[in-house]
Amino acid sequence: MAPKHKIGWLGPGVAALAILASGQGRGQDALEVLKATQAAAEVRRASLEYQSYTLKADELRMLVATSLEVDWNDNINLAQNDAESDFIVRPMGHVAAFYPVTQNSLLSLNVLGGYDKYLAHDNFSYWHLGSGSGLVLDLDVGQFTFDMHDRMEYLQDSAQQAAVAGTSSSGLRSPYGYFQNVAGVLGMWQLNDVVPSLGYDHENFIASSSAFNYATRATEDFYARTAFQVHPRLTVGPEATAGLTTYQEKVLNDNTGLSAGLFGDWRPNSALRVMLRAGYAVYLFEQTSRLAPPVKTSDQDSWYLDLTARHQVTDTITANLSAGHELLLGVQSELVDAWYVRPGLAWRVAREVTAQGSAFYEHGSQDLGALLGNLHENYDWEGVELGLAYSPWRDLKMSVDYRLTFRSSDLAFRTYTQDLVGVLVTYTFK
Repeated sequence: MAPKHKIGWLGPGVAALAILASGQGRGQDALEVLKATQAAAEVRRASLEYQSYTLKADELRMLVATSLEVDWNDNINLAQNDAESDFIVRPMGHVAAFYPVTQNSLLSLNVLGGYDKYLAHDNFSYWHLGSGSGLVLDLDVGQFTFDMHDRMEYLQDSAQQAAVAGTSSSGLRSPYGYFQNVAGVLGMWQLNDVVPSLGYDHENFIASSSAFNYATRATEDFYARTAFQVHPRLTVGPEATAGLTTYQEKVLNDNTGLSAGLFGDWRPNSALRVMLRAGYAVYLFEQTSRLAPPVKTSDQDSWYLDLTARHQVTDTITANLSAGHELLLGVQSELVDAWYVRPGLAWRVAREVTAQGSAFYEHGSQDLGALLGNLHENYDWEGVELGLAYSPWRDLKMSVDYRLTFRSSDLAFRTYTQDLVGVLVTYTFK
């Protein structure tokens, strides 16, 4: 399936955190950068507790895996009519390495990548770089902790972008995709029950197809939060973000996104964790569009909400949920206003067998502007993902996965259904 979900071989602790942290969730842009940085730090800490490795040289530990996946996709062009199907062969490799540069610093490298070969539509084939790839230096200096990171991803899967449709219309012959690089630093001051933090990131977002070049942009993200541990199991506090976005092509308008709100992290017991973010966001547009006529966009504001929960129901069953409301930058529009809910369940049926399932639903609205004829769209994007994995021995994992995606819209040409079936074999060198 989508490369960014291929993380399960790292171990149960890491996989659970990654499901909790990533899923298919998005938030306010700068707020999402902060959320991703915090989630990645948790995954790294869990990885250190996972003792298996492929090789060890002095203090360097490295884990290496390789995999081969074969998918069948019945609608690679997201078409309502005249859908085109294809088989995709996807060889992949994964390297995770950790090296303590000093007693108080840890350098981490994670690379997940491969090649997607479309057998009948070679123009769709591309090299991919999975979510979570990058380099991170964790540094402790007295009461201060710094997370210096450079994370990157290259993905080409239109069906994972709820607001995108019609990629086969108007002569377009390749799916929507992007290269994203986020580099910056997050600093935290550990003051017992109070932890203030400040962060900055520079984000480059580059469209992979010339048809979407207008979405290529650079963003300066700033964020601040203060965590108060009001109870051993409850942390709350305020947070604020700012993002300054400049587009390479003056089609969409440059803008400044601001948000402020409160967050909470509640862990009533070892089996349940609930995280909540709520606040208000505003986007201020600079009217830099040079289209004829130019895209005129008024400032917009809305409240946001994000609820994320994970529950270890039994020793073998784990449930997770993400739900909320968001306002975020669009791809074929300036902004998208969306409600979403994404439940999931993982079940270890037996020692060698794991089953998992998840669903996703998003209701969104967007003004497509001069890009698609000054149209307003209301859409519903929904689907399910099912998987069954079997490990005949510890180093080998085989799985069968299925994903159904359905998008309906009040614009007829932006409706589609897609089925994706995949078989994956992964071998971890230990």
